[in-house]
Amino acid sequence: MAVYDVLSAESFLEYAFLRWILAPATKPEIVGRVKPQYEVTWAGHTYRIDYAIVGQNRFIAVELDGFTFHGSRSAFSYDRLRQNDLHAAGWLVVRFYQCRLRHVRRRGKNGARGRHLPGLYQTQSDGDYSGERHSRDF
Repeated sequence: MAVYDVLSAESFLEYAFLRWILAPATKPEIVGRVKPQYEVTWAGHTYRIDYAIVGQNRFIAVELDGFTFHGSRSAFSYDRLRQNDLHAAGWLVVRFYQCRLRHVRRRGKNGARGRHLPGLYQTQSDGDYSGERHSRDF
């Protein structure tokens, strides 16, 4: 079963990420490591990550930025403060923008494979769904 059939999406933007970025770049086994709407607390602030990909030694925060909630100057500033806190807490933050997901969708799944989520693309050699660079981390 595909990741977009198993994981929850609260918006079309989240569904688009699951369908056109995550699904082509990973194997279905990653589902157990992907946590939708994951809460992280750092320095007294609690942040909700759109999708957390949690490995043994690596934590990836996937942030999906649509124009509705991320288009103002104050939202832009808050997003950068939030991203800095997540980095300080040990998270690798990967951002996807609404307009970019539309571009990937038009190109088809082969245009997205492995380019947008470094370290999570499928490998042929060992069957591990994490990339060669980080295969021990997931």
